Amino acid sequence: VTSFVKARHTCPPLFAAISHELVSTDKLALFSGEHIAAVALAYAHALPDEQPLFHAVAAQLARPDRRRSFSSEALTRTLGAFTSTERAAPALYEVLSHELAQPERL
Repeated sequence: VTSFVKARHTCPPLFAAISHELVSTDKLALFSGEHIAAVALAYAHALPDEQPLFHAVAAQLARPDRRRSFSSEALTRTLGAFTSTERAAPALYEVLSHELAQPERL
């Protein structure tokens, strides 16, 4: 996915198929925080209206055990993906703000 974005060739049907696979099989649960951040950013640039994928990413971040697996940089990049798509996700923003404010993250 990120390779297509870097090549500036977004191929919406491919992105839609990948999103469907990631969401329907819950494969995001197997991804590292860094990988989820990369996917979220790629979709924010290529297919920003892909609601199910962004909902699945938000669900991963809602789980404290998953959120702790994200580096501060990955959390920031994921937050950037949501804000660049102008998604209203106040609960997600609140959770991420709190997580990023933790002393071990500063």
